[in-house]
Formats: sequence, C-alpha cells, structure tokens
Amino acid sequence: EEKIRRHFLSDSTIESVFIKKKYPDTLVITIIKREEAGMIQAKNGVFKVDTLGFIYDTASSSSARPVIHLEDKELNLGNNITHKTMLIAIQSSFMGKRNEIRFVDVYEGENESIRLILDNGVAVIIGINRSAEEIVSSLQTLLKNITIEGKTVKEIDFRFDKPFIS
Repeated sequence: EEKIRRHFLSDSTIESVFIKKKYPDTLVITIIKREEAGMIQAKNGVFKVDTLGFIYDTASSSSARPVIHLEDKELNLGNNITHKTMLIAIQSSFMGKRNEIRFVDVYEGENESIRLILDNGVAVIIGINRSAEEIVSSLQTLLKNITIEGKTVKEIDFRFDKPFIS
C-alpha cells in the first residue's frame, strides 16, 4: 500500500492518495489532484501554484490568470509560498474565480501588502488583517454596488477596518 501511495505522490500534480483494501483481492485508489490557483512569474521561470501556496509544476507561459509576479525571486518545484499576505492573495484569487471575480495580476506591495488587479483594471490592496473569504465576500458586495451606482473606481484598499475606495 505505502509503495503504491509513494508512487502516485511522486507526481507533484497529485495532492493526496487514499488506498482502501476491498477483500478479497481489490484495491480502491482515490487520487486528488492539486487545484491550480494561479501562475507565478519568478526570476527563473513560470510555475503553477495551488491554493495552499505549493509550487507543483512548471508552466509553458504566463497566459493563464492570475499571474503572481515575483520576478525578483528564484523558485523551485516543491517550494511553498510562506508569505502570509501572498497566501491570502492566492486563496482570494482562487475563490474569486468561483465567484465571478477575475484577478489578472498579483504584485507584492509595501508593508506586507499585496496588490491584486481585476480584469476591469481596479486595484485591490490587501494586508494580513483579513481572510480570503472576507475579501472575496466584501469585494462581491462592493463591486455589485459600484456597478449599480455607475461609479468609476480605481482602487479598493482592504488594509483598514473599512475598505477605502478611490
């Protein structure tokens, strides 16, 4: 069993493997693949990253979105993104896809902040004070209200107690 599990887990695109014996002579193998949260453009190439910040595969180009820009860093397969705000950004962008919010680019900002760019050009700035769920939920509500009111927005800053909109 363990040998089979190790064999499958040697493929970095596989997140976990469950093996169950079904007597008398059957093994039921369940494989869970990693979910791509975005691409990372690093100093040494383009990589796929999952929702937990695990770099699991190389990518042929950065045409998929969102692209997380870390051009000043060297990364390798098997690395984990440990920067807390970047993890929140990765999770927010993944959750945003499921909620019709399209992030196209992610950049490191100042003072532990991250700048996410939406497909409509609006910049969303986040810090470590909110979870991905809070950001996506608040962003959905704000974007809906802004659209209804017909306002033009350049930036939404979530680093404060209440979002600052400009």
